[in-house]
Amino acid sequence: MFEADPSFRGLIGVGRADMTPHAGIYSHNWGSSTHPTANSIHRPLYVTALCIRPDAQDRPLVLVSMDYCWFPSYHVLQSLRHPVLERLGIEDHRFLLVLTHSHAVPHIDAELESKPGGEHVAAYRAKVTRALNAAIDQALLSAQPAILSWGKGSASLVRTRDFHDAESGRILCGPNPDGVPDSTLMVGRVTAEADGAVLATLVNYACHPVSLGGGNRSVSPDYVGALRELMEGHTRGAPCLFLHGPSGNQTPRDSYSNDPAVADRNGEVLGFAALSVLSALLPPGERLEFARTERSGTDLAVWERRAYRVDDAASSSVSRLQLPRRDWPHIAEIDAMLCQTSDEPTRVRLMRKKQYMMNLQEGLGAGFPVWAMRLGRSIIIGTPAEPFSDLQSELRRRFPGLAILVTNDTNGSFNYLPPRHYFGNGAYEQDCTDFAVGALEQVIEGASNLIRELFQLPAASA
Repeated sequence: MFEADPSFRGLIGVGRADMTPHAGIYSHNWGSSTHPTANSIHRPLYVTALCIRPDAQDRPLVLVSMDYCWFPSYHVLQSLRHPVLERLGIEDHRFLLVLTHSHAVPHIDAELESKPGGEHVAAYRAKVTRALNAAIDQALLSAQPAILSWGKGSASLVRTRDFHDAESGRILCGPNPDGVPDSTLMVGRVTAEADGAVLATLVNYACHPVSLGGGNRSVSPDYVGALRELMEGHTRGAPCLFLHGPSGNQTPRDSYSNDPAVADRNGEVLGFAALSVLSALLPPGERLEFARTERSGTDLAVWERRAYRVDDAASSSVSRLQLPRRDWPHIAEIDAMLCQTSDEPTRVRLMRKKQYMMNLQEGLGAGFPVWAMRLGRSIIIGTPAEPFSDLQSELRRRFPGLAILVTNDTNGSFNYLPPRHYFGNGAYEQDCTDFAVGALEQVIEGASNLIRELFQLPAASA
């Protein structure tokens, strides 16, 4: 018997709502930007939701993909998540809000309303809130018996993000042609049991959505837009959820362009690879089994597709870790430094550092959360940060029999999580991380313990 595609059977519904802002909105995500507002819409922005139950009596598990970059303010995150939790009556670990992390989208924070184009922020905030709730409600109402299957492949879009500049001797934040990235691609397919229709697809890939940089003037989901268009065009419009993977050290080959066509080309590279994985999936609920020997010029092994019982276990959990913190300056010290500089890139770095400090104070009182959602023989591990790809590669090494997906910027937005060996090299990611040496390794152990808990696996040997 061949290993079956990791699958889950249950009640699954999908919903989508538009959250595209006004073209003149304040949109300034890069220190190199010379403009404060977007002047066009490249592609629409969406909220896409899956609601999942093992059966009708169970409370739902909610998985949402949102075209948003990150949450500088913990209060903004809470204003979106808490009403959903209260309305559905579910624990916080049953709702994973995963950001697609495009750097070409505006934010909804109230303090931005005084900026150029800020007159559109309040209306955009209301639209995002409505879209989130509408997508979830549609997913709840449309739930039907379905099977979620996973396939694994690879895509050539990604590069490591640690370019060694020979002239300066510095490590720059950009594609390194000599690096070896984790190009693993996970593709999911939700298929209705009633008629075999594809209800949704899911794509999990660890690559920073930074096709577009500081010179871009368009609101854009980055490469995610063209990826979705390709996937949906081949599945009769079934919504595609992009689950952004642990890409703290990974970027597209073509990064930081001011041309939206570059984002589209990057999305096509990933999209065609994802379609290849999708095409290779077996029909839902079937696996290949050895059937017979056929005598020919040599004896042939003949395999046939046969039905098997698909796993219907679904559960979720969260582990809150006490990670080592960096010795950051106090907020008052950062404010003093802001008053002493007019250099825009420096101000952007300082403002982000201030936002990180405020997020740490407000959002980590109970510890750093690692989220886990089990669906049959697959599991989604989410963190409210940007870990390096080491997180997913190590978890997959430890648990080779499972389909493991890791998501960035899930239920919150803190900073990078580099591995121990990366510290001390002067690179951007280790310089601005909120957490100290050893934090990523603790997250790997915490995620491993969650996997063992949800699959009832024995504890690791010492």
